[in-house]
Amino acid sequence: MNKNLYTPSFRLGVNLVGGGLLVVGLFFAWLYPDQQQIGALVQAAAAVLVGVASLLRGIRGMLQGSVAQSTDQLVAIAVLASASHGDFLTAVSLPLLLDMVRIFEDRTVLGAKEAIRALLALATPEILRIDGEEVYTCSMEDISKDDLVLVRPGMRIGVDGEVVSGWSLVDTSAVSGEIQAQEVQEGSLVYAGTQNISAELRIKVHSVGHDSAMGRVLAILDETISTPRVQAVEEWIGIYVPVALCAAGSILFFTEDLSRSISLLIALCPTALAIAGPSTMVCALNAAARLGVLIQSRDALSLIHSCSVLAIDKTGTLTKGELSLQNYTCSEEDLQIAMQCAQASLHPVSRALVNHAHQQNIPL
Repeated sequence: MNKNLYTPSFRLGVNLVGGGLLVVGLFFAWLYPDQQQIGALVQAAAAVLVGVASLLRGIRGMLQGSVAQSTDQLVAIAVLASASHGDFLTAVSLPLLLDMVRIFEDRTVLGAKEAIRALLALATPEILRIDGEEVYTCSMEDISKDDLVLVRPGMRIGVDGEVVSGWSLVDTSAVSGEIQAQEVQEGSLVYAGTQNISAELRIKVHSVGHDSAMGRVLAILDETISTPRVQAVEEWIGIYVPVALCAAGSILFFTEDLSRSISLLIALCPTALAIAGPSTMVCALNAAARLGVLIQSRDALSLIHSCSVLAIDKTGTLTKGELSLQNYTCSEEDLQIAMQCAQASLHPVSRALVNHAHQQNIPL
């Protein structure tokens, strides 16, 4: 199935329809005992609808010998065994529960990708390109190396480059986390994603878009999120699958009773273990999001237990990256005057004063 179509929302809809069919089938079989076949047929349709994805992933994992899909392999075996035994409730419930937990996990991780897209928008503003005496507004795609761009006060710098004329203060908190505005002048290097504060700057472009410093960071983040690592639970289940199959095969060999072998396969499916991993991941990602922590990859959480050293790079990692007014020694009248003067300024200190005024409902 097309991966672009098989989104969490689509999967959620499929699972809801499948669960509804299961309920209808069970209710019909209970309401009309003499027409059990119709109820079983509806339940079988629910099993096909809900379990086909897990079956395909499990079969593909078996053929490829993939450890990463060990859970799906066990679920596929249990679904086939349950369906052949006429136990459609189990055949629907196992893949339904597992996929629902995975859906919520995937939707949580999508929040990290949304944050990356927000950073990308931060790094790709409209750019003023200088061509002789004319200034044109253009997009990132129209900018090349060695072009000359103009950045006015309040505008975000969209390229990595060198200041060829002008002096200004630049807010680099979005890139470096440094709260203090940095002074730049002719010869200074500036980077995409930072904001010009004081005066016009003319910048010679060194790199732009994906080649800029922020573009490379975003590429690393996106690659990290998009490249899953085999979780520890999958590795253990990878050992568990052949053991379960051998046990079921032994029962069939010694008893020649297929129903017992199928019952053992169903019983050996570690549904709780398969669900526990994604459920824990969802809780951890949500807890981190509430604390304002961006998790680059869900798999990074499974490696935390092996970490012995925590490295903090610089300002902004453990702080908000913005100034705030905590205390003052002047009179309230003088403070209000300072806040009024700060309204027209983009300097981080001025913004801290204005934000404090808004929070305290101080009229300006």
